[in-house]
Amino acid sequence: MRWTIAANPVRSLTWIGEELADLLVGRRYQLDGHVVKGCSSGGRPFDAALASPSGKTTAVYVRYGTKAVLRVDGKVREVNRSYYHATVTDYPIALIRLPDGREAIAHCPDAYNRLEIDDLATGERLTSSPDRQLKDVFHSCLEASPDGRLLLSTGWVWQPHPVARIYDVAEALRRPESLDDGNLGPDMYDYEIHDSAWLDSRFVAFSLLRDDPTGLGAGDPEVSVFDVEERRFRSTAPVRDMLGPLMGLGTSQVVAFRGHPKVVDLATGQIVEEWPDLPITRDATPFALDPSHRRFAVAGDDGIVVIQL
Repeated sequence: MRWTIAANPVRSLTWIGEELADLLVGRRYQLDGHVVKGCSSGGRPFDAALASPSGKTTAVYVRYGTKAVLRVDGKVREVNRSYYHATVTDYPIALIRLPDGREAIAHCPDAYNRLEIDDLATGERLTSSPDRQLKDVFHSCLEASPDGRLLLSTGWVWQPHPVARIYDVAEALRRPESLDDGNLGPDMYDYEIHDSAWLDSRFVAFSLLRDDPTGLGAGDPEVSVFDVEERRFRSTAPVRDMLGPLMGLGTSQVVAFRGHPKVVDLATGQIVEEWPDLPITRDATPFALDPSHRRFAVAGDDGIVVIQL
């Protein structure tokens, strides 16, 4: 199913329940086309936004900058990250639900390689520890698993070499050092992992380049499914090109957003459906993903196109 919501201009898109929100300009778009005007969470230079699982807290941030602003119960709170290579690394930020039901922010407020978790309501640092042994990982593209139990970071280490790391949230609250030494993801040096998405709370899809065994560089692009519980790849399939941002469709397909949206079969790597009339420029085209309801939205010249799968 496909339909278009009249909207112009759109600077950001975020799903909040059954509505789409442009938090940068203060508008909410109901799926029947009705527009609700509200309070803007931030003007320029902010260029990206997200909402907490409950929708009660929102954040706007500079994707390749150092500043973010949270709106928690109507109150504004500023957070920051290190300037170090911020201009080439997506701002590491995720609003998550903890095992006890509280909502929290996962981010890197003190250093590019120091991942922290703070209580959203109070701002309390929940992973404070003097015993952290930091790894040289530039954290980025943070995403919690659907059950909130695991936290995925798709960033890079020096060369640069794209990597993914996965952490147990409950373990991090008990032992903050596990955010440094507790990686549950694949070995970081065997693959160049460029993009990722949770398929469910156990399996992750990766768009990657497997290292060439000849040592002459990276191999051909692949899409792979990683089993976090067994810490191994369940499947790997060749693809024509790197896939870009991903959205899981159960455990058998993903929607890939490089160039334009396309549904990719994880077993074969084949494209089974695509929308070439919805061009996407990464970091420039606003689009929003809602994997739990198998839908996404893309902003264009004619408005917001919603695709229900």
